[in-house]
Amino acid sequence: MYTQDSFLIKEVECKNEFKKVFSVFRNWPYNELWPDEEMEIEFEKAKEKGKVFGYYIDGECVGIISFYDIIPLEHPIIYDEKLKVLYFSDVAVLEEYRKKGIATTLIKYMLDYATINKYDKVYMRTMQPDKSMSYNIVIANGFKVISGVTENKKMQRMNGKVEADDRIFLEYNVKEEVNSNV
Repeated sequence: MYTQDSFLIKEVECKNEFKKVFSVFRNWPYNELWPDEEMEIEFEKAKEKGKVFGYYIDGECVGIISFYDIIPLEHPIIYDEKLKVLYFSDVAVLEEYRKKGIATTLIKYMLDYATINKYDKVYMRTMQPDKSMSYNIVIANGFKVISGVTENKKMQRMNGKVEADDRIFLEYNVKEEVNSNV
């Protein structure tokens, strides 16, 4: 648990809190169709495989971050099996709370978690920079694009169509960043 002034970061235990925030992916720029059942499956996967933390203001969850240990062959990223690698799955903030540093705070919290738990790398997948809300935030926090690695991801959109887009991957070298901050 992490507190400062009027906010609290803690593990999300209630799937309805997760679904409330995660539903932002139904809106622009993602416009992804996430039926409630699929959001519940996403929450259970994240809780089973790793962690889901929420950013709470006055008891209300207004932001989430989820991450878990790499699942081999889940993405086109291959790491040496000697490395301890964390997959940064999602960060989301309710629209009315955006541009207040909440996503940055959650990402820094995850990176602290990775450092404390002795991970070597953190990686993530996101949309192309012009469509991703998190791209500039993660770049500002030390993530770098993994050159030459993309994934064509098909998603059903809110308009009912299945559309594909090329996702990119970014990585954060935990040990390099820790050493550069010493």
